[in-house]
Amino acid sequence: MGAEPLVLAGFVTLVVGYFVAGRVRKQLRRNAWQAVASELDLTVVDEFGVEGTLRGIAVSAQVFGRGYGNNRDHYTRYIAQLDPGHLPAGLELRREGVIGAMGEALGFEDQKTGLEDVDRKLRIRAESAEELQRWAAQPEIAEGLRTMADSVDDYVLIAGLLSATTYGIASQKWLRAGLRRTARIAEALSRGGP
Repeated sequence: MGAEPLVLAGFVTLVVGYFVAGRVRKQLRRNAWQAVASELDLTVVDEFGVEGTLRGIAVSAQVFGRGYGNNRDHYTRYIAQLDPGHLPAGLELRREGVIGAMGEALGFEDQKTGLEDVDRKLRIRAESAEELQRWAAQPEIAEGLRTMADSVDDYVLIAGLLSATTYGIASQKWLRAGLRRTARIAEALSRGGP
């Protein structure tokens, strides 16, 4: 009966330590999100969510999960609401991907803004190509499109809703940066009119 109680005590200590460390880590993340919300004058919603107004734009960030059990991954989504009256009708923007490139090879072309660097990186749709090009030619709009196209985040703009999803639960630094970047892009895209 010598070593068995010590092995059991060690195992119990490891299991309890694992769960305590998880709870501490979760509380530290929650505190970081609350600090960013306070700093940016936003409201904390749910366990990992903030919302409010930055640069005159309604923004939010939230954590969500995909998958089940041990295969569950967490993501942070940043969202900004733009005024559709400042956008070309039917505007959709998303990062150019493999499927988009294949579509172009088959003869399906996206509309062009007239900004070559943006057109190479984003898939673009709008009801009127002329309206799209007039809108994109405005310097503030072009700046916002370039920021969106060059961002490491995978931004999508559909029906006036700008969103980006990143892997993991954002740290305090990345949450602050993601919210500010999303508001900056949304503000730039909202400056002009179609």
